[in-house]
This record gives sequence, C-alpha cells and structure tokens, in this order.
Amino acid sequence: KGVDVRARLTEPVRAVFAGKIAYQGTLDGYGRTVILDHDAGWYTVHAHLESFACPAAAPVEAGQVIGFVGDSGSLKGPYLYFEIRQGKAAVDPHVWLAK
Repeated sequence: KGVDVRARLTEPVRAVFAGKIAYQGTLDGYGRTVILDHDAGWYTVHAHLESFACPAAAPVEAGQVIGFVGDSGSLKGPYLYFEIRQGKAAVDPHVWLAK
C-alpha cells in the first residue's frame, strides 16, 4: 500500500502536500501516526514517528515539518511508513512523488 523510507531516528518528516492534520495519535501496527487531509478525499499517512511537530487539527503547508522519524510500532528499527489514499483506497505513492 505504501513505502518504507529508511531514515535516521528523529530525522524531520515533512508534508508532501498542503493540508490539515486529520488524525494525530497512535494506531496498532503503525505507532505514532499523522494523517493529513488534502481535500477532495485525498490523504497521506505518515507512521512510526518518534514525535509530532504540529498541534492536532492544524493546517500545514507543503514542506512543513509534521513529525520526526521514529520506531514506534515498528519491529524494523527507525523508518517512515508513507502512504497516499484516495478515500479508503491506497494509491501507489511512486506515481505522485514523481510529479
């Protein structure tokens, strides 16, 4: 569904697109997670964070730091899990990140 991005512990995680924090908390299997709502049913998921950088429900700009890489909920060590969703359906993030 998404991609695992290897990174150092506490490396900044930035929003790929502008949006609003729709969820910020802990999810089973994902650890500390931020879900951004980008309108029109588009969402990005950022999981296994060490900590958050924005208040819940805050608007964010593209490139803004929203959290820091961690290993919460992970058995693989520190990394970022990144996913793009249109509604409930996962979309291949490689297509969008190439734009």
